[in-house]
Amino acid sequence: MKNKILKYIFMLTLVILLIINFNTNILGNKNTVFKDVVGIGDKTFENFQLDSEYLVLSKIYNDKNQIKKTKYGLMSIIKRIDNLEEQLKSEKSNKELGIIEYTSQVGLQGHIFSILFNIIHIPLWALRILCTTILAIILVIICCLLAKKYNKTLGAVFYFTFLLSPWVVAFARNLYWLEFLWFLPILLGLILSIKQDKKDILFPSMFAAVYIKCLCGYEYVTTIIIAAISFIFIDFILEKDSQKKKQLLKTTIKAATLCILAVITAIITHAVLKGNRKYFCRGTRDL
Repeated sequence: MKNKILKYIFMLTLVILLIINFNTNILGNKNTVFKDVVGIGDKTFENFQLDSEYLVLSKIYNDKNQIKKTKYGLMSIIKRIDNLEEQLKSEKSNKELGIIEYTSQVGLQGHIFSILFNIIHIPLWALRILCTTILAIILVIICCLLAKKYNKTLGAVFYFTFLLSPWVVAFARNLYWLEFLWFLPILLGLILSIKQDKKDILFPSMFAAVYIKCLCGYEYVTTIIIAAISFIFIDFILEKDSQKKKQLLKTTIKAATLCILAVITAIITHAVLKGNRKYFCRGTRDL
């Protein structure tokens, strides 16, 4: 019992350390420059991917001031407001602002954060902490399972990689990217490789995780799927027993197929939204 309590305290400590670093970059260099591959300009930790997050904040601003009715979760204010986050705290509004929908994806995160901010009244800083907390919990569980499945050294290596990687830290608190959605399918795939008797729960969970990720953005989805099935595939390669090997191959194929179907389902959902958009968002255009 005492060992179990110490184990949970240790895990909680690991989670808290991740949360602190994800929100403050206390263990990193805040002046680290992240090269922008799309040519918009280099960014540091404080202003990393603010352009992407602007799409979410614009949706929140739009819903708060009831400027435009939309079914997409992401928007962009044409007359850019550089202090949009401060504007969201103000009761003043400008309904004359030009707002266009970002139709390249469904934008589920915009709908969710708009509800949390405008209806439940959770401030933006708390929403960012919520995202980093979920991410930290997922990453610590991944590390603990890796330590259990392989060895403690591998679990520790993964943890310090997550803790100190400037890219993992930079994306962690962004309301657009929702980094925890990258690692959730990977966690489920790792659990599947350890507890294959839980397929009835894990298969639909993996489908849902990939589907939700795609509704919030298609970025990195191929890498995420490959990572999610990698553990069970490695088990297949290393297994010597022919019967177990056959079963592992079936499990790998089923998991991969479900993940791909989740992407297709998200695309169909997006296509339906795009196909019907002329009825509710006349005059908009794709970014």
